[in-house]
Amino acid sequence: MDFKSYFEELKRRKVFKTIIAYIAAAWIIAQITADVLPIFEIPPFIQQAIIIILIVGFPAVLIFAWIYDVTPEGIRKTERDQNAVPEGHKKIRKLNIAIISLLSIAVFIMLYDQFNISERASSETQSLVVNVDTFDRSVAVLPFKNWSGDSNMEYISDGIADEITTNLEDIKELDKVIAFRQTLKYKYLDLDLQQISDSLDVRFILDGSIQLSGDKIRVKVQLLDGKTNEYYWKEDFTTNWDTREIFTLQDEVTRRVVEKMGKEVGEDAVVFEKQLPTENTEAYEYYLKGLYQDKKGSQQGTARSIEFFSKAIELDSTFIQAYKSLSDSFMNSGLFNGVIEQRDSWRSSKKYVEKVLEISKDENDLIWATQRIRTNSYFFEWDFDLMEKEYLEGFDDNSLLMKTLYEINTGRYEAALKTAKSRADLHPNCGVCQAYLANALFFAGKTEDAKMVIDQNFELFNDNYRFLREAALLSYYLGAYKMSQEALRAIKFTFNDNSPTILFLIAVNHNVNGDASVEKETLEILFEQYQNQNSGSPAWNLAKYYAHTGEYENSITWLQRSFERHDVEMIWLRTEPLFAPLRKDSRYLEIYKNVGFPVPPAVVPEDVSRMIQ
Repeated sequence: MDFKSYFEELKRRKVFKTIIAYIAAAWIIAQITADVLPIFEIPPFIQQAIIIILIVGFPAVLIFAWIYDVTPEGIRKTERDQNAVPEGHKKIRKLNIAIISLLSIAVFIMLYDQFNISERASSETQSLVVNVDTFDRSVAVLPFKNWSGDSNMEYISDGIADEITTNLEDIKELDKVIAFRQTLKYKYLDLDLQQISDSLDVRFILDGSIQLSGDKIRVKVQLLDGKTNEYYWKEDFTTNWDTREIFTLQDEVTRRVVEKMGKEVGEDAVVFEKQLPTENTEAYEYYLKGLYQDKKGSQQGTARSIEFFSKAIELDSTFIQAYKSLSDSFMNSGLFNGVIEQRDSWRSSKKYVEKVLEISKDENDLIWATQRIRTNSYFFEWDFDLMEKEYLEGFDDNSLLMKTLYEINTGRYEAALKTAKSRADLHPNCGVCQAYLANALFFAGKTEDAKMVIDQNFELFNDNYRFLREAALLSYYLGAYKMSQEALRAIKFTFNDNSPTILFLIAVNHNVNGDASVEKETLEILFEQYQNQNSGSPAWNLAKYYAHTGEYENSITWLQRSFERHDVEMIWLRTEPLFAPLRKDSRYLEIYKNVGFPVPPAVVPEDVSRMIQ
């Protein structure tokens, strides 16, 4: 074959110009894809699809260039030059195919090297050289992005990030680890990572994404240094989708994060002695789904978490973490969520606490069980004797919220303020901690400070159910009805919650606004909940409503019904501001005595000033 003539024919047909133009255009498109799409958090499979299209398009463009020519008159088939190519058409076609194939492979290798679109069996690491001696070791793990193309996989991305946070919390050498529940809000806020670092007051932000495809999962993580706004470390991990492999991956990510955060934390410090929670991958998936729903804090979220945790233990009867989470969900369902009748919720919660005691010998599980029995006994049994004993002996640091609550319930307002401030200082990004601090300030008579805490934290926690509920209630007591109504709107929009406390707040706020129709409809729902024996203390909230309207005889009647129903909220009897006018009524004092408070009843002059006008 005359290769020179063939080369001239390729030039005549402008194939080489087409190759150069295509490679240049493909390179520009590829660079834009790599640099721009991540800014908008476009999933990686979109980027991969673009690269694959560019690769597949290359041979098609070469064939087009060989057959057709672009002329001023339009696209025309290139005429064959009889003098340029010798005979032997079959050989020429084979050579065409070989050249096109080799050029396509070259383009593929170039793009593969740039974007690395295939899964890797081992991780590849990119690290920056930074002086670690000056680092403070504080970190927050953001919810990982779900780049699997399926929105139903959110529970996996959140679950993996949550478990990595839990691992980091166990490393005592770290200065501060932000609780995962407190970083969930940043999943939906339009803030860059440095802003989040500043907001949380941490040095490092761990961000990541997951891709689940078949029986493989790919986790990509990156550690941002908030002070320099540069990525200090990036790494990809790929493993099989089963519980043992997932926990190994989570542990490995934790080790790598700790290693990168400071050389003072050696490998010996990163030792995980956690038992694999379950060998059953399906049970673990249901457990992650349950955690995802439980973190919503709403009625629906609590109800669905019970469903998923129950399925997890059906698949694995030794799944301790699922038993613990199921017990907590039942407890919450009977407190204020109005999901399950409170006596049933207490019996179910207690049953799963006892199951943990039966199958676990771990000291931490035994401590957890002791705390849950104490807490449940207080809420559901009004066991003030047990709580008073614990209070006098001293609560541990993990029970400061419970200690604050008990101090408020028993009128120890200054002590409550000290405890709440200690907890809030330790966890400035904990929504419920800030809510308890505001409550403690209110009951200590520092009403302006209480209002300031609500105002300053509202934007940060406007998707946190417990903070919003406390903010709506406390703002009502403070006479800040606009703020109370704003918190209620956020609750209804995000959680669509109709628990008794929320219904009470809707009713009194509409009473303040003079909207009698909505007020009446809301009261009817609240009364229906009482008749249906819903949890969440509907009788208690009806007693509060009638105290708000000044119908004190009705208020006493419903307070008696609340006592007979054994409403959880009766632990607030001593300090409820709306009941200040009732505290010299013999019927109120009789109920107070029968509830079993360890301290004398409050008298009106010593109590919190009534803020409702």
